[in-house]
Amino acid sequence: MLKQLFVWLPYYLKSHSGMPSLADITLKEISAGLDARQFTCVDLVRAYLARTKEVNNDFHIIIETNPDALSIAAELDAEISRTGRRGPLHGVPIYVKDNIGTGDKMNVTAGSFALLKSRPPKESAVSQSLRRAGAIILGKANMCEWANIRSSNASHGWSARGGQLKGIYCEDQNPQGSSGGPAVATALGLAFAALGTETEGSLVCPAEKNNVVTIRPTVGLVSRSGTVPISRRQDTIGPLARTVEDAAQILQAIAGRDSDDGFTDQIPFDDIPNYTSGLTSSIANFRIGIPRNAFDVHDSVLQSFEHALKLLKGNGAAIVDNANFTGIEEYRNLDPWLQDVVLFTDFKYSLNEYFSMLVENPNNIYNMADLIKYTKTCEAEEYPRFNVEEFETAQGTKDPDDPTYQEGLEKEAYYGGEGSILGALDKANLDALIFPTAAKMPLRFAAIKGLPLVTVPLGAYPDGTEVKRNRKDNFIDIGPNVPYCITIVGRAFSEVTLIKVAYAVEQLTQARNTIRSIVSPTTEIADVVQNRAEALQTQGQMRFTGRELKV
Repeated sequence: MLKQLFVWLPYYLKSHSGMPSLADITLKEISAGLDARQFTCVDLVRAYLARTKEVNNDFHIIIETNPDALSIAAELDAEISRTGRRGPLHGVPIYVKDNIGTGDKMNVTAGSFALLKSRPPKESAVSQSLRRAGAIILGKANMCEWANIRSSNASHGWSARGGQLKGIYCEDQNPQGSSGGPAVATALGLAFAALGTETEGSLVCPAEKNNVVTIRPTVGLVSRSGTVPISRRQDTIGPLARTVEDAAQILQAIAGRDSDDGFTDQIPFDDIPNYTSGLTSSIANFRIGIPRNAFDVHDSVLQSFEHALKLLKGNGAAIVDNANFTGIEEYRNLDPWLQDVVLFTDFKYSLNEYFSMLVENPNNIYNMADLIKYTKTCEAEEYPRFNVEEFETAQGTKDPDDPTYQEGLEKEAYYGGEGSILGALDKANLDALIFPTAAKMPLRFAAIKGLPLVTVPLGAYPDGTEVKRNRKDNFIDIGPNVPYCITIVGRAFSEVTLIKVAYAVEQLTQARNTIRSIVSPTTEIADVVQNRAEALQTQGQMRFTGRELKV
């Protein structure tokens, strides 16, 4: 009887697993599977690593995986047996962008060989938060090198260490944004979700091109300590996930004050709100504005956008049209250097400070000038194919007391606030603004003011769409099956409201489920469970026949 059981068990598990595909699995489904002992944390890690291996050589999504991931998973499995799960993220594998420090055997390099084997004084606050929640940091995802602020001509998704990231919804698709690796990893189910960073558009834009959800938190809601910086005024860290609720769960885990990031002192509440509470497709009493003068988008995007608005209105939202930005034309005519001087000055000083704090710095890079020299002389950095113009622009800035810098700050305060998003919200007493993600101006205004955004899949360009390629690297920006999204923006620390609106959009449109990538890893959790069962079968048969089993 025992022998028959071992022969039959793996086939039963494979055909009756009832396990969702890892390309679409939700956190609730992972939690249910772990709680019911359908699979283990180790099974999850094995499955996600196998999926990564299937596609990574062709798409360059992951720079390195955590060599201790399996042992960490085993420890978390043992903890479940002893005391149960800590919470919803216990035992759940997550990739993080390669500019987020993890304090383990992995590197934090922002995609550059300049930081290879360097070590900051402590791991990032967000990595610590993930570990406390029981999440497994599975590895480092590829990114635009230095978060896309090295070169004026760098290819989207390229880094010296990671190679050229590729989009997954059509051949030659732009993977977009500096958080492209985390977005692609999430879209393909190479992990449950991922963490990325954003200075301006680096979460939102790759979320759009890769058909996933992201939350760009208010600057100060999530600590940036231990992360390779660009701008202390604009940098933020947020989740990329396949559902709004799952992204909100990750935000719940990483939000909070940190003595190493003074911006978190601005958090206006004693306890972090419950970002997953009260999520429903009904959003009665919400007033949502449309900044029409801030976007001019493709007809297909506009049609999907208008359809989403009708659905929101039908479920109780008050839609206020033409909640426009009063300062947008003035900003477009503003001296380009006044638009950028704060960012480039902050970049130089923030990066110099990061270099100064490294406890291991094998390439002896201590400031922007050293970085420029290293990048020009290291063959692997592919200079001059990719120039260092943005490094040089930053190096050429003066100190923050310079009158031009101060004027730039004043312009940002107005155009990011009263002249755009905050002015529109206040004028019509709105809870949020909503716009197609392809509209770049609202993203710029949200970035310079540090305001929160939530981005949700909305659709994909239909067959027959004229292909438009990016001039810089010839990747496809618009074309058949390329996804697009919708974005909601609000006041600082209004994530509770934005998440509720985003959840309603997601549930009413169900847009993400209509789009599939051109590549799909095949390994599923059921395969790993079956392999484990077959190993147990072999083990049992050897014991049954009295032979010694050697592991």
